[in-house]
Amino acid sequence: MTSLTIDPSDPIYIHPSDHPGLILVPKVLDGTNYAMWRRSMTLVSLSAKNKLGFIKGTIPTPSEIDAAHLAWQRCNDMVLSWIFNSLSLDLTNSVLYVETPSEIWADLQERFLQGDFSHHYQVQRSIVELRQNQDSIFTYYTTIKIFWDELKIYSPPIPCTYGGMKHLNEREENVKTKSNVD
Repeated sequence: MTSLTIDPSDPIYIHPSDHPGLILVPKVLDGTNYAMWRRSMTLVSLSAKNKLGFIKGTIPTPSEIDAAHLAWQRCNDMVLSWIFNSLSLDLTNSVLYVETPSEIWADLQERFLQGDFSHHYQVQRSIVELRQNQDSIFTYYTTIKIFWDELKIYSPPIPCTYGGMKHLNEREENVKTKSNVD
């Protein structure tokens, strides 16, 4: 069997410091923190490790006779283990037998983003009820920014072909910056 050399910029490359027990995010997904968990996993952890293609499903499985197949399988399994390590025990058990990171990702997205109107409402309500009171302006804006960012994740963009959405977004940004300051 010949040895396969993998370029470090290739998504199937596994760095020597990577291992299955690695924990990529500070807080596991427990069902109440999907927005922050998703952001930590994608834009920070998996992106930095060049593994986003595994959760997006854009890195095709090489044929079993291809020399890269074993390397792809090892990397796929590594990404699976990182996802398992970032989930609560109940969530891990519910996706334990899924074969690819992209299938797990789609499952979790369907559970936590589709139709989560109660959480969407709860975040909107938190924004409306938030007041600066005795908080510093820094603390207040940090808190409200967290709420707005979370709301954005739970509110996918509405497609618009005539340009009206741009005006709606500008108006929303205006509301964000002027709301609730006492």
